[in-house]
Amino acid sequence: MRHARPFLLSASLFCAALIAAALLHAPVRAQDDNSDQQKEILERLNALEKTLAETSLRIGRIEENVRKMNGSVEEAQYLARQTQKKFQNLKSDVELRLRDQEDKIASKNPAAAESQTPTEREIPSDPDDLFEYAVQLLLDKRNFREAAKAISIFLERFPDHPRAGEALYWLGELHYSQGEFKNAADAYLEGYSSYGEGKRAPDSLLKLGISLGELGQKEQACTTLRSLSQRFPEAPPRIKNRARLEVQKAKCEQ
Repeated sequence: MRHARPFLLSASLFCAALIAAALLHAPVRAQDDNSDQQKEILERLNALEKTLAETSLRIGRIEENVRKMNGSVEEAQYLARQTQKKFQNLKSDVELRLRDQEDKIASKNPAAAESQTPTEREIPSDPDDLFEYAVQLLLDKRNFREAAKAISIFLERFPDHPRAGEALYWLGELHYSQGEFKNAADAYLEGYSSYGEGKRAPDSLLKLGISLGELGQKEQACTTLRSLSQRFPEAPPRIKNRARLEVQKAKCEQ
């Protein structure tokens, strides 16, 4: 019996060890399964995070490209405006030099100058012929000085003529083409205010707004340009479209 007790004790300890091992082995397998699932989830999260990072990087590059494109467009528009202003200044300078040269020639040879300049007797007496004569001097011959004289004579002789407003419009165009925006604005304003129902009234109001913008009077220019569609709802599309373009160019407040 004494020898049986150690044997039974050893057997009991061995059985307990087996039971303990069995008990420990089951959680370990479960823990291993959980670890695999967690590992797989982490891998998927890492892959998703990488994809999001790459997508964010691509979006950032696209936004940067869009900013660069917008900057290029704005720069091109600015350069175009600057080029146009330089051209107008150059054109005005050339025309001024030509007029000075003509004045010098006239002072040295008055007889020759008289033969090249239309006299009062050469100017048509009929109002329609006089109007066409003035426009021809302006548009075809580009003789601004004599065109201005002819238009002034027309307006002085025939202030109530149906084409008086149109004559003021062309007078404004004459001054505008030479960069004389103040004189141009005065002519456009008189043409619009005195002959508001005339053929060129919408054109005069449009060019009045543009001339005010050239003079740096932004608020008055924006107000004038915006009033065009209300004052002349039936104005030709070219005039309405130009007014909208000038409003955008002037960056008028909405």
